[in-house]
Amino acid sequence: MKRKKRDAVPASWGYVEEKRWTLLEVKTAGPAASSLYARDSVEGKALLALHDFAGCSEGFRKIYVRSEGVSYRLPMTPQVLAFAQMPGRADWVTITRQQAGAWEGLLRDVVTIGMRKRFAEGDRAPWPWPPAADGKIYASETGPPQSLMDDTDLEDFK
Repeated sequence: MKRKKRDAVPASWGYVEEKRWTLLEVKTAGPAASSLYARDSVEGKALLALHDFAGCSEGFRKIYVRSEGVSYRLPMTPQVLAFAQMPGRADWVTITRQQAGAWEGLLRDVVTIGMRKRFAEGDRAPWPWPPAADGKIYASETGPPQSLMDDTDLEDFK
């Protein structure tokens, strides 16, 4: 400490000296339980469509599609189920930078294959915006509706 011209002991020394890391809770996460869905079920169609859209359908088919069905290790959500309604590629729309960011956020959470397509402005997607958490699909360019105040809300606010 004299060599570094310091007058006080660094805070980390107390942490090490008191063995504070032993007080930290250790989280041991086991492997996630996989669910198996029939290929012709809504869940199976949604998973295949989702990974096809993400550009990793070949890897998904090699790893997760089996003779008895489609395996998926994440919980099935309404967002993922919405991909069962995905239109054909001819009906896809060109997305903006903000829309591409929204798609990236969704795919980061639901796609189980690491090597997937990264979306950017000008790419094509089945809908302008990704499905909402409750599975609702926004087919308009404006996206999810804004919750703005109307006159009665304004009067109640005052």
